[in-house]
Amino acid sequence: MFRGSRSSTAVTPSTSVQPEKTEVSRISGTGAEVSEEHSTRASQLIERAHKRMSLSGQTPPLVRRLELIRFSYMSIGSIDCVGQSFRAQIFFELRFPGGAKDPALAASGSDMAVIDGQLRPPAGWYKGQLDLKNFIEHNEPLDSNVIKSGDDLVLSMRFEGEFFENMELESFPFDMQELSIDIAINCRPNGKLPVDLVVAQDAQIGVSEHGFALHQLYDLDARMTYVERVTGDETSSCYPTITISARVYRRPGFVIYNVIIPMAAFVIMAGMQFTIARDNQDARLAVSLTLVLTAAAYKFSISGMVPSISYLTLADKYVLSCSVIIFLLVLEGAIVGNFAVEYGATNSVVRWMDISGMIITCVLFLWLHLWCAWNIHSHYISRVKIDPGKRIATTDPND
Repeated sequence: MFRGSRSSTAVTPSTSVQPEKTEVSRISGTGAEVSEEHSTRASQLIERAHKRMSLSGQTPPLVRRLELIRFSYMSIGSIDCVGQSFRAQIFFELRFPGGAKDPALAASGSDMAVIDGQLRPPAGWYKGQLDLKNFIEHNEPLDSNVIKSGDDLVLSMRFEGEFFENMELESFPFDMQELSIDIAINCRPNGKLPVDLVVAQDAQIGVSEHGFALHQLYDLDARMTYVERVTGDETSSCYPTITISARVYRRPGFVIYNVIIPMAAFVIMAGMQFTIARDNQDARLAVSLTLVLTAAAYKFSISGMVPSISYLTLADKYVLSCSVIIFLLVLEGAIVGNFAVEYGATNSVVRWMDISGMIITCVLFLWLHLWCAWNIHSHYISRVKIDPGKRIATTDPND
């Protein structure tokens, strides 16, 4: 059995919403009956298919129960938010409870036996049906074994490659990303060889902190989540799937120091035009227009520091808002300068326009930062919450 350095976690009962329980008969590694302690969507579909077959006088097929007992992110090497992917090496084990006692299941190779008119594939055949649904490259496993462990049969596999992930960047650079692996088995719940794929109550789910190569860019959450579901169309072809997710939080320091602070400084420097005489229009416009060009050039130079996506991130909104404020300062300098030249800098209306422009600029600049602070706070509060539909794996205190 492959064992690597990892931070192990044990699956514990969660306070999240649990799937609806449905009694499922004849589901286990050997085909024995089990209680309804752990019901999944796949087991519900299996039960429906069995009822339909029983009503039509057909014999329901034997259902195999396959339990995930170990999963580890052995390494996470890169995260490409624009390309919607990440690179990782994973290791997992699944077991057939009591499978070693079943001669057909414990048989070597992948040739099927026929017992009582029904197909009985060995464990090696089921191993070949395992699939990583969000695997981009679909490489062959680095390790792949069928191991006898007491009365159980254990399928052990290790993969490395690129995985697809839907990255959400609205809150960039304060975003949280879930790095998920979809483990599925290509055995339909309503097919001839149904499998109920579940997470075992004693499962160890974890991520190796030593194998996480992005500590300079992200913080790794010790919590892991999983959800048991089916993928595909339930009316025709769907497959039992377990989605396991690790969570990473971006460190925003680089973007703050290289994008946020310089743009704020440009706005403050553009506001220095209020220290120049109102009737000195040329000098005022020289300050504000120079800062417009500087901000535009700087935004172009930092374009590679922010994701190239079609919607606006929090950083994009801040930079755009600062650019709008600088643009308004240019308009204020031009309009007030014209009035000051025509009516005099000491004219009460001109003074009122200039002071009003300064107050409005300060209010907009202050409001922008309050709005950003509120959004950042909201993101920090919401990103640590777990989706109610997912179960949490917490750190094993004995590890």
